[in-house]
Amino acid sequence: MMSFRTTFARLIPAGAAPIAAIGIALAAGVLFSVPAAVLAQDEHPQYHLYDAADFGINPTEVTFNEHIAPILERSCVQCHKVGGAAPMAYTSYRDVRRYARRIREKTAIRDRMGAMPPWYAEKEIGIQHYLQDPSLTDLELALIQAWADNGTPEGDPADLTANLDVSDETGWTIEPDLIVESSEIFLEGGAPDWWGEIEPIAIPIQQDRYVKSLEIREFNDVPREGTGRETVGGLWIVHHLIYRTEIPGGSLSEMVPWPVHEVGRNPDFFDEDAAPLLKVGSQIASESAHLHSTGIDTRARLRFGFEFYPVDYEPEYGRARVSLGDGLNISVTPLRDDQELHAYDILEQHTK
Repeated sequence: MMSFRTTFARLIPAGAAPIAAIGIALAAGVLFSVPAAVLAQDEHPQYHLYDAADFGINPTEVTFNEHIAPILERSCVQCHKVGGAAPMAYTSYRDVRRYARRIREKTAIRDRMGAMPPWYAEKEIGIQHYLQDPSLTDLELALIQAWADNGTPEGDPADLTANLDVSDETGWTIEPDLIVESSEIFLEGGAPDWWGEIEPIAIPIQQDRYVKSLEIREFNDVPREGTGRETVGGLWIVHHLIYRTEIPGGSLSEMVPWPVHEVGRNPDFFDEDAAPLLKVGSQIASESAHLHSTGIDTRARLRFGFEFYPVDYEPEYGRARVSLGDGLNISVTPLRDDQELHAYDILEQHTK
C-alpha cells in the first residue's frame, strides 16, 4: 500500500499530498463497501449457454477430435498457435484440454468485450454477414460447453480431420516469396508508450510485382515462459504500425498504402482482381509507429513477408488515386435499412 500511495504522491504538489492521501483512502473505502453482488455482476457477464441435446446431439458423446477441433481450426488457431499473438497454443488435444473450462467461459461471453474469439458484433441489428467471420454459432457454443462439462474426451483419432497447425515450420502462415526486415527496435521495460517512425526498409526486387498476401511478424527476445508476461501486451512491443511503400523521390501516384499492422493481426490476402503493386526501388516508410512496453527490456525487429502473384498476372481493376470516405462526410441515418453510399473517381486503367 505504501508504494501505491507513493506513486500518487509523485503526481501532486507537496502541499496537497495529505489531501490526496485522504482522497485515495476515501475512494478505497467506497470501493470496498460496494456490495459483492454488484462486483460479481461486472466480473461475470451473462453467459450464452446452450444444451447440445436441443440440437439432436448427445452431450456425453461430444469429443475433441470430431466436434471441437473443427471449431478451433476455423476460429481460434490463427492466433492460438506457436509464435502467435495469443498467449497459449491450441494446436493439439493436450494443449486445449488444460484450458477447457476457460475456453467454455470466454466463448460463452460471446457478444461483449472479453469474448473469444474477439468478435462480438451484435447479432440482432446491422450488418450480419462478413467474410471470414470467426464468431461462433449457437451449436458451436453448445458443443464446447458439452465437451467441457463432460470430461473433455479426446475421441477416435480417425475423427480428427481438422488441421490445427496453420503455420509452416518457419512460423509463417503464408508462403512468402520475399521477406524484408526492419532495423532493431529497443524499448526499456516499464518505459512509457512511444510514438514515432521506424527507419525506412529497402525492398530488393528486380521487377514490379503484384502482391497476393502480406504477413508481418515481430521477432523479439521476450522469453515465452517464466516472465509472468504471457498476455499479448507482455509478448510484443509493436502495438501498431501505419505504413506505406514509396519510391524515394517518386510521385505520389506510385505510393501504396497498406493495411495497418497491429498486434495480433493475421495475414492480409488481396483480391485477385485488384491486387496492389510493389514497384522496383520501393521502400517501406512508416507514418505512425506505436510501441508499448512488455515490462522488461525488449529488442525486436519486424519482418514483412510478401507473397506475389505470378509474373504475368495483371489485375482487372486499378487502384483509386484518392481515398474515398474520411469518417466525416458520410451521412448514415440510424435504424434505416438499405442505405447506399456512391463515390466516384478516375481509376488507373489495366487491360489483360
